[in-house]
Amino acid sequence: MAGREEHSQDTNSRNSRYASGSDSGTQTTVFSAQQSEMQNSGSPRLTPTSTLASEGEEIATVSIDGPPFLGRAELDAGPSNSRKRRLSNDDSAGLEDGEKSVGGSELLNTGVFATDTESAPQDKASEESIQPTKKRRVEGTGSQSLSPLEQHTEALSIVHTDTPPDSANDNDDGHRPNKKARLNSDIASAAGGSSVSVVNVHSSTVAPGNSQPSVALSGYFEAKKPSPFLTLPLELLSEVLILSGSPQHVLAIARTCKALCHTLLNADAEFIWREARKGCSFVVPEIGNNPTFDAQTLQSWFPPPPAPAGPNVAGDAPVNRRVVVSLPDLPRQFFTESSYAAFLFDSGKCECCGNETGLLYESFALRIRKCRNSSCKSPPGIVRYQHNGSQGLGVLSILPTIESNTCMNNFSPPTFWPQTEQNMHIHYRSEAVEAAKREHREKVNDEDYKKKFALLQVRKREWMEAFDLQFCVKLSKWRKLRQFSYHRNKDANEKKAKTIANKYGWDYSDLTNCTVFGAYHKHKSRLCETINETDVKVMQEEIESQLIAVGDKRDRRNAEISLMENRKDVEGVYNRLRSAKTYQYLPSLVTFRTLPVISLLQTAEKLPGAPSHATGPKVAETLQNNPVMKEMLASQLRKWADNAKQDISQTLGFPRNWKSASKNVVHPAERVTARLLCTRCNRVDSKYSQDGCLDFAGACRHECFVGSEKKAINVLSKTLQALGYPEDRDAGHYILTIGIAALCTSCDPPMVVDTRNIIGHSHRHEEMQVDFTSDVEKISSLLGGYPYTFGLAKKLLGSDAVHASAIKKEIDAKNFGCRHCLRTKQVTDAVATNPTTDAQANVASQVLTTTGAPGGIELSTVAHYSHDLGIEGPKERPPPLFNLNGLRSHLKAKHGLEGIRDEDILCYNAVAI
Repeated sequence: MAGREEHSQDTNSRNSRYASGSDSGTQTTVFSAQQSEMQNSGSPRLTPTSTLASEGEEIATVSIDGPPFLGRAELDAGPSNSRKRRLSNDDSAGLEDGEKSVGGSELLNTGVFATDTESAPQDKASEESIQPTKKRRVEGTGSQSLSPLEQHTEALSIVHTDTPPDSANDNDDGHRPNKKARLNSDIASAAGGSSVSVVNVHSSTVAPGNSQPSVALSGYFEAKKPSPFLTLPLELLSEVLILSGSPQHVLAIARTCKALCHTLLNADAEFIWREARKGCSFVVPEIGNNPTFDAQTLQSWFPPPPAPAGPNVAGDAPVNRRVVVSLPDLPRQFFTESSYAAFLFDSGKCECCGNETGLLYESFALRIRKCRNSSCKSPPGIVRYQHNGSQGLGVLSILPTIESNTCMNNFSPPTFWPQTEQNMHIHYRSEAVEAAKREHREKVNDEDYKKKFALLQVRKREWMEAFDLQFCVKLSKWRKLRQFSYHRNKDANEKKAKTIANKYGWDYSDLTNCTVFGAYHKHKSRLCETINETDVKVMQEEIESQLIAVGDKRDRRNAEISLMENRKDVEGVYNRLRSAKTYQYLPSLVTFRTLPVISLLQTAEKLPGAPSHATGPKVAETLQNNPVMKEMLASQLRKWADNAKQDISQTLGFPRNWKSASKNVVHPAERVTARLLCTRCNRVDSKYSQDGCLDFAGACRHECFVGSEKKAINVLSKTLQALGYPEDRDAGHYILTIGIAALCTSCDPPMVVDTRNIIGHSHRHEEMQVDFTSDVEKISSLLGGYPYTFGLAKKLLGSDAVHASAIKKEIDAKNFGCRHCLRTKQVTDAVATNPTTDAQANVASQVLTTTGAPGGIELSTVAHYSHDLGIEGPKERPPPLFNLNGLRSHLKAKHGLEGIRDEDILCYNAVAI
């Protein structure tokens, strides 16, 4: 005990030096805050406790003593049962950005108060009756504290978890874990002779009534070595925790394991909490030349001590009088040191939105907590009450009210209790008001109620007045000073960090966001400590290596972004060249990117050191404004097209270096018979979907290796031969632009096909046979009075977003018939009317007889519906009609045709697209 007393004396002397700022020549006066509060009343009482006989700065350390704590309302007026204090596993400092407060007891809706912890011991039977209702089992270990060996053994029995406790830097409300343990405040009391409680935080793995792990896990835990922190003697552990500067950190350490919980909740360790609480001290700001509203307000709350009496001696240094305000001392009849720390720093739910928040109480009297959300201003459960008559006065005398109007309105001048009641700023919990009024009406003449009523009046006075100490008011003022000190220190640290960054030539944003200095800066700001250059010099080598890595990463990212933007610009240039048709033949986009001039522009990077948002010259602008680049692109495209012609001509069976002196002779690759098919993917672009093969321009834009398409070449050669056209560019343009009626004799029965569809139709046969006629009546009879509509299948199956609704309407309409069935019916009817063995052959021969000139018939001239002309037949006896999807199913099931084409469809009525 002697050693512990010496330690306590050393700690007290150290904290006295801390409060004085450790400045030589400082005159220190330590007095209670209650006297500073009474200076305005004209009866100041200063009790000097210690002085340093030296010249310089005079500091007044304010210790705010507190009133008894009133917990949640209970219906019985007798000694209340002990209630569990919820303790979170969060140990962040919480200065405005990370403030913590306990989700402890709140006012019940009965309007009756009971203490959290009674100084008198509880009845044993009553305590045992509480145990089954607890969510986590709390088992006593006897009236004596555990020895270090027993604590070490108990620590080994704790179920291991890979999830570490939250860091002191974690202050995000949205990522706060659930509370790890619950401590019973009266069992955890530090009073002599009280039993030490162990919170079983792993009740799911440890059997009730047994604090040892299971047999299967015992070997695993025996092999685990304890943390070195658990082996520290109490003297060293106390030094570490006291220097942490806040009971909030001690609270977090106590929740890490049973061994530390035993140690820190023991009566012998109470001095650790008390000395750590002295670290929560803040200096009242001086008004100075540019006073702020907050500084003036805090000066009025905590006035500096009066100047010493006597004349100033010439040459004496001026005395700078400052006021240091610390946390109020706890009311022993209601708080232990641990429960007091939990009451101040634990988290809880916002009264408005219900989200978890780490901020301190807005009102300590009513335990009102609000989060940082701007919409959370007025809690719905708090009402402004107007009393009427004796019943209203009775309610006022037993219910605590809000201690400051700033809790509900941050823009009004601060007013504290009891002035809040005089200024009609009276706010209560609505549930407590209604319950108290109801009970007052029902039991106003009951003797037991009168006794309880008198007790509640006393407890309210103790809580709100606290024998003129105004505990909640002083906590509210301390909280305001804490926030002010935090923001002031944070601004000072930011200025100092910018100065350090300029001195060493570092970027401030990278320094605070991408290096270890950022965590150091944030940690110091949370603890209301000042950063210093000495710490920066220790971290300088690591900071520079991290800044170099960040710079390299940024350069790589900028290069990637520049490449992506340039590639996107190249694609835009390629699409514009295809739309403008400036060049007759263009390669595929992949090949276009490999052209030397395009590759040069595409890989151009931003200048070194340029900001990430800086943009380089656009590829399109360069090609348009730079004539040299523009001419280089044209030259490279012409050279590429010449090489492509040579490759394609070799694929078609011509010499690679084929040449002709005549300009009228077309290159083999550009002829109409030059039809190609990709041997790798067997696919064509949408433009050639009806043809099923590619011409030279399509093969140039295709991205796969291409080979010759024999079927298309054969049918086109037969078409030119039948029509008597030469194999040049004009003839190919004519037959693929002007639709001429062709008869596919490979179909059974023969079908009418447009020459614009003849290439795609040729893929239905191994070798398509085609013939032409100039007899319009025969073509019209073969069409059955239903015109041939070129491009109908492509329109109905395409993706035209503009006419999507009209196309869907046409697809769903039963307006389509099958031409194959129509032609079969025509042949059947012809056989029925002429029952000879050669009837079908005669019909076919009549159809296939070429009687006109080689020019053929344009199908657009056979564009009438028989029923529109009043001819009897198709209108009265329509063929079976389907919607488009039904027709596709019919063609596949009955005729074995996978893809639908124009020659397969007949429209009963004209399609309106």
